[in-house]
Amino acid sequence: MSIVPNTNFNFPISWDEEKIKAGTYTLNMKIRLDQENWTFTKKFYVTTQEAKKMNEKAVDFEDTDHATIYKLLVGIVLIILGSLIYLIKRKGRS
Repeated sequence: MSIVPNTNFNFPISWDEEKIKAGTYTLNMKIRLDQENWTFTKKFYVTTQEAKKMNEKAVDFEDTDHATIYKLLVGIVLIILGSLIYLIKRKGRS
């Protein structure tokens, strides 16, 4: 990647599909060009509002609604139990 001095740009950082949380972070950047090396360290704070905005914009992030999963599992269990009770009662009548 080539840039000119004093250039600002957004550098993508992978979060491995995890939500970013509010808190203090430290950026450690090393830049190499031919025989020259630069290091840059900066601490920054992410507020709750900023974290929420970043998580909404994340393209690859899939938010899992655990309540929906639990409701589906309970529904499946109830259907299985209902079917078993029906079969047991039906067999008892025969």
